[in-house]
Amino acid sequence: GASSVAGGLIHPFSPRGKLIHLGLESLTAAAGLIDAASSVRPDCLVRRRLYRLATEEKHVAQLTKTAEGHPDLARWMTPDEVR
Repeated sequence: GASSVAGGLIHPFSPRGKLIHLGLESLTAAAGLIDAASSVRPDCLVRRRLYRLATEEKHVAQLTKTAEGHPDLARWMTPDEVR
C-alpha cells in the first residue's frame, strides 16, 4: 500500500527488501535535496546512510536477501556494526 511506498521517497527498498518502482530515482533526487540543505546548514545531517532495522527474525532473512541481491545498494550489518 501507499504507507509502505512512502519510505521510498528516501529509501529505495520496501519493508520486505524489494526495490520499489522508481526507488533509485527517488533516492537520487533526495540526495540532491540533502546536499542542498547541507550546503546551507552542514549540521543538518547526522549520517549519510540509511538504515532499515530488523526488528523480528523474519526481517533478518528478508534484509539479508536484499543485501545479497543488491550489494551495490545494501549491506547486512550486525547490531554491533551499526553502533
